Amino acid sequence: MFFFKLLTVHLLIYSILFLAGWGICKIVCKGKYEPYAFPLSFIIGTFPLGALPEYFSLLGVKTQIGGWLSFIALAAFSLFHLIKEPHVLINSVKRQSPVLLFLVVLANVPVFAVLLKTGFITSTMQSFNFYVSAGADYLVQHPFYEKWELDYDRPITNYLAEVKGNNTLFGGYYFISAVSVLFGVPTFKILFVLTGCLFSLLPISVHIACKEGFGLKDKTALLVALLATINFTYCEWVMVGQIGFVAGLAGLIAALGFLPDMLEGRNKPADLVFFSFLCAAIMGLYFPLIAYPLGIGIVFIALGAASSFDKVLPSLRNMGWIILGAAVLTGPFLFVFATQHGASYASNIAHNTNNVPRDLYLEEVLGLAQHFSLSPLFAETSRINFLKRSIAIILALLFFGAGLRAAIKKKDRLFLSSAVLCSVLAVYFARVDYFYHFYKHASVCLFVILAGMALGGEWLYRPDSKLIRTGLLGVSIIFIGLNLDTVFQYIFKTRQPVISASLIELGGVKQAIPPGKRILVNSFDPPEEAWMTYFLGDRRVKLRGSIEPWGFWIFSPFTGKPNPRFFYDPGKDAIDFTLSRKTDVNKDIVPFDSGGPVFQNEEFIVTKDSPLWVLGRGWNPIEEDAAGVFRWTQQESLLFYNRPLEDSAIRVRGTVPDVYKTPLQISVYVNQALADEFIAGPGVMEKVFVPKGVEFKKTGNAILIRLDQSFSPSALLHTADLRTLGIQIKKIEIIPADQRPQSGGTDSGLTQTGR
Repeated sequence: MFFFKLLTVHLLIYSILFLAGWGICKIVCKGKYEPYAFPLSFIIGTFPLGALPEYFSLLGVKTQIGGWLSFIALAAFSLFHLIKEPHVLINSVKRQSPVLLFLVVLANVPVFAVLLKTGFITSTMQSFNFYVSAGADYLVQHPFYEKWELDYDRPITNYLAEVKGNNTLFGGYYFISAVSVLFGVPTFKILFVLTGCLFSLLPISVHIACKEGFGLKDKTALLVALLATINFTYCEWVMVGQIGFVAGLAGLIAALGFLPDMLEGRNKPADLVFFSFLCAAIMGLYFPLIAYPLGIGIVFIALGAASSFDKVLPSLRNMGWIILGAAVLTGPFLFVFATQHGASYASNIAHNTNNVPRDLYLEEVLGLAQHFSLSPLFAETSRINFLKRSIAIILALLFFGAGLRAAIKKKDRLFLSSAVLCSVLAVYFARVDYFYHFYKHASVCLFVILAGMALGGEWLYRPDSKLIRTGLLGVSIIFIGLNLDTVFQYIFKTRQPVISASLIELGGVKQAIPPGKRILVNSFDPPEEAWMTYFLGDRRVKLRGSIEPWGFWIFSPFTGKPNPRFFYDPGKDAIDFTLSRKTDVNKDIVPFDSGGPVFQNEEFIVTKDSPLWVLGRGWNPIEEDAAGVFRWTQQESLLFYNRPLEDSAIRVRGTVPDVYKTPLQISVYVNQALADEFIAGPGVMEKVFVPKGVEFKKTGNAILIRLDQSFSPSALLHTADLRTLGIQIKKIEIIPADQRPQSGGTDSGLTQTGR
């Protein structure tokens, strides 16, 4: 039954997109573009469904109302044209290949696979999903100019401060909030399915671009669309919730197919409007992608100037009108953001350029391996797989080289312009170590690579050579098989983290806890911490303070700098209740001792008061090996003991890894006073000490463990682990001072340095 429910939701989303876009496409898709009116209606339909609620918001109308008004107006306009001229739709549908419909269905497999396993409609628990959902939810109930205040007991207000302060509540937010209003559910419920539906438009865009832009035969264009549909690089964006990038990419590739006509065709005003709507579909959901058609267009004009300079000014004029038209259609927030905050946005992002382990290997881009693990070629344990992937890469390069030669020979300026811009930007991003955007850039370049391989295949294909035809068929089958193997291994055999039923049930905490009480959100998973806060709604909370390894703090999306005022300060913050994950309560490096439970479900528990121990900044999530559970420290790790420490000793057990070339110097501070300092070499470590000369508190005694060294697994061990790690701590406990063993009795691998 759930399968049919999921299928119904998909069909409803497609219906909404079609009704939002058909009326526009019927008006602007004229002449040679008319056959594309039906498939493009789904792509173009995304932007008015975001732009119109945006304008309503400027007038003080929240999206809960503006979303319905926008959709009713768009649907009425489309239905009018459907009733008046149904043959236009029928003819456009007839012109589409059944294979293309199959590819659209195939593109929905990743979302179906995850949700069918989960058993209900939800979203993946990713940072970007929270970033989008929280902003879109705000717009459902609030017009843009509504006043609000920063509240240090509600971290989500800091997120809104940055997003609104940078004027980024445009386009994509309104589109998502409008769709959630039409379904009558919170944005997080519909976000994953909506992202999958937008991703399924990619094969349509690729097919159009290959046929119209690169002049490929229909069968070849469909092959490229298939390769794009099953490529891991594209599917990954759906899993991590990058809805704006996914939708913008579909619009970008479709626009590239019409770029020669945009710049050099005998365009009528209606054609320029059509091209403006295409560009608006890019800018409306992910405006940075507009740089690609703009950059490719400039290279395209420059290459044409060599043979005919007379076309340069008309082409530049067309480009100017199209970009201006798209910007006007998209809405005023784009102007404000680009002119006032574009530079600061780029600067903020540039502060964390090297925030992923490395750039992509070619085999990953081609969909032959998953991303950000060990170098897939050299880490491959199977010699057969190593040979298959190596041969596939070599053949892909040969095909692309043949395609490049064919493009040069027939002076295919669109392909050459695309290849030039992609190459220049790839070198630039690699040179500045901007690996995160290199990853996104690779996704754009992938379409050009696949199209180049197809151009090479057509050039190599010779009807009089059965051997070559058989070889091309075999290479295609192998390449498709390797792509399917990679993406299906990831989708079906890897557990995708989703917003679970237990997480959603935290909304019931509001009935169990009186308003005004403060809750400590005790989590070590940054996305989980954010979502726990999200479902607590308007309740006052303090965060333990989880920060993602790559530097993006979910509640501070633009600065990436956590505000300590949102974190639990035991010296100032009275905690009434604590929300924890049950696995963290049942076994950890410190005992969990708090009041009785007031709420619990399968995964979470809410208890009275603050716990005996609270792990602060600098601790990583629980891990387990044969010796038991442990947590990695960072170079500094803070924890709080909410009882007096007089006549007590602190016992620390752990392991110093053998990655350090010299022994570690470990300093322990209690309430900012140095309590002990010692040297620890690789191996098992156990230290018991009585803090002396320290002013103790009744609650919130701060214990800081500071190391003089740390290491990064991504740099040292060549893994995708971006954390900064110190030592493994297996147990921290308080024991009576008179139980402290004699010097040397239990200390292992330690050398006293001063105290």
